Amino acid sequence: TVTTSATWQGGRDLTVSVFSPTGALLRSTLVGGSGPDGAEGIAVDAAGRIYVTGFTNSANLPVTTNALFPTHAPTLEGLMVVLAPDL
Repeated sequence: TVTTSATWQGGRDLTVSVFSPTGALLRSTLVGGSGPDGAEGIAVDAAGRIYVTGFTNSANLPVTTNALFPTHAPTLEGLMVVLAPDL
């Protein structure tokens, strides 16, 4: 299942997928904005939340209200995305 809001935005986007223990694709989504975005690391906690770190250069990538830097710089920035287990 691909999340309904997953659409390619341009440049490079992140693809996050969840697989079963046997390797079957369970669900997948895209994360990104109009510019290049990339993943560098991924982890899952005990509750199943998915943490993706990387970079972004997308001025329209959504930012949480309590973000350390709530506006985008005109250069590459660090990125951390936290996704629910069901994406």
